[in-house]
Parts: sequence; structure tokens; C-alpha cells
Amino acid sequence: MRMEIQNQLFIQTRCFAATYANIEALLAFVAQASHLVGFDCTAADGIQLAVGEACSNIIKHGYGGEGSGEIICTCWSQATALAVILRDWAPPFDPTAQPMREPADPTRRLIPGGWGIFLMRHFVDELYYWRENETSNVLFLIKHKERNRWQSQPDKQAM
Repeated sequence: MRMEIQNQLFIQTRCFAATYANIEALLAFVAQASHLVGFDCTAADGIQLAVGEACSNIIKHGYGGEGSGEIICTCWSQATALAVILRDWAPPFDPTAQPMREPADPTRRLIPGGWGIFLMRHFVDELYYWRENETSNVLFLIKHKERNRWQSQPDKQAM
């Protein structure tokens, strides 16, 4: 039975060691928040894919491998949207400043890797980054319940 949330904000935070094995538990945490908002399975899977890509990038590129740090995941659930905030202490990296990789580019279509930022931008409606206190990276992913990515694309300048 799904709990109905109207005009309420639920905030949950968990800390995960930055390992690939822990991504599954982190995604289960995000899935729980997605279902609380009432996203269908397709939207919930998309949110999890975006968050999983972000976490993989944090581990591989930020920390330089497993076991070097932690990822703090906060989920803000309300009736109309879900926000997932990922915090890490790796060197600075702003995924929102990276160029958008286009899947229609025939020269790069079959090259594996490098699709994480594209997938994050595709499956969430808003993506923000900031460096906090010169010590931590904060990635803020927002998915709105009423916005349908397949009907109209949001303004990419806002992302």
C-alpha cells in the first residue's frame, strides 16, 4: 500500500561507502522515495538510472575507485516531485558544465562509455551542481511528477 502525501515534504538521508556494491542499496533507497511520490515504474527506473550513473561517476572518476570515500544521498519527496541530492568529497567536477553528447552523432554512436551525463540529463527534469565549502560536491537531481519528457523537452539552458 502506497502512502499518500499531500502538501507534505518527506526528507530522508543515508550515507553509503563509495563502492559499486553499495549502489544497489542506494538505488533501493531512491526507489522507495520514487514510489512514495507515486512515479510509475518507467519514471522510477529512469530516476534510478540517472542516480546510478551519477554514483558510478563519483566512484570511478571522483574518488578514483572504490573504498576511497562516501556518498551521502538525501531524498526530498513531496506530492509533485522528487529531489535526490548526492554529496561526495572527491575533487571538484561539475557534470552540468560538460557538453551534451548527442546520440545521433554517427561518429560516436558505437563507442562505449561516456553516456552517464547524457542519461542523467535525459531521465531527470533538472540537474544542478555546486561546490560547498571548497570540500564537497553536491549534485541535485529533480524529477517532476507531471512533466512528461517524451511530450516536451525542458529548457536545456536551465539544466
